Amino acid sequence: MQLKRYGLIVLRWSWLLVLVLACAAFVSWYLVNRTQSPYGPWLVIIPVMLCGLAWGLGAIFGLEYLVDARRTNFTPQGLESMANAPLMGVLQPDPSNSGNLFVVFSSPRTPATESYLDLALNLLPSAHLADTTRTIVVCAAQPTIQTSIVSANLAAACALLGHRTLLIDADTSTPDLTRALNLSGQAGLAQALDDPSGRVPLYSVPLSPNLLVLPVGAQDSGGGAGISQQALQEVVNRSGVRGSIAIVAGPPISAYSPGLQIASAADEIMLLAVEGTTRRGAFRRAVSALQQTDANLAGVLLMRKAPAVATAPAPARQPETAGAPEPARPAASAAWPP
Repeated sequence: MQLKRYGLIVLRWSWLLVLVLACAAFVSWYLVNRTQSPYGPWLVIIPVMLCGLAWGLGAIFGLEYLVDARRTNFTPQGLESMANAPLMGVLQPDPSNSGNLFVVFSSPRTPATESYLDLALNLLPSAHLADTTRTIVVCAAQPTIQTSIVSANLAAACALLGHRTLLIDADTSTPDLTRALNLSGQAGLAQALDDPSGRVPLYSVPLSPNLLVLPVGAQDSGGGAGISQQALQEVVNRSGVRGSIAIVAGPPISAYSPGLQIASAADEIMLLAVEGTTRRGAFRRAVSALQQTDANLAGVLLMRKAPAVATAPAPARQPETAGAPEPARPAASAAWPP
């Protein structure tokens, strides 16, 4: 299999190999005409051509590595090979591009919802092996809003299946999940970590009684800078969600990043690759960073690229009236567990 892959790489860059060999042939011709070797011309031609072949193959595989690191297309088999971990699911984007955070609730009969439900069914059996809540971090190799979307819909799928689920936003740099739920500036994970004896500020989602949200919290608190597995598990236990599952939207994974520390504090990690956005080189570096720690890379997720949707021309904008109220946005409401 590897020989076939290498052969295809050489075939793809065959023009470069032919160019290098042509240069080597010219050098050989020049040296043969300028030098008088007592052993004949082949003693000059063979070493020069072998050097040209080596240089050509080195240039081919070097350029292939550089170009491949910038590619953003993935196959399920290639993703498993790069991560050395099983593929847990191939997620489909929202075809309507409606902008709703919870596709599982807004579009229940779509391939996107089915892919999240299949993933939830694969994860829930392992979550019920113990009375403690299983903590799973969803993270990516590069900053992307898809991390929050996948985390939210995976948690929504678990809640839709009848399981009490906790959704945590742990991305302090870009808290897209907290912003989407209109919880910016509210108490959250940072405050729960700062006050180990206090209550965990949870918020319910009106669309599902089984889903609770823990936002990232106030940014000036400083909580979460030194999060450990024990501290994260204590927060989850104090939330009142036991024997089920906690989905954490984590920061991007890179060496010496907060995302690596948060991922190491979870029970399992799902590394997300977004087709058309995630570069293969960044994905490989994220896998390498996780392998150098005690993090449990349980599997990888592949988010397919959203197809292009033809949109109708936008209607003419009506003049705004003074004092007109803004359109209402669904927001999470405070919910304190007993």
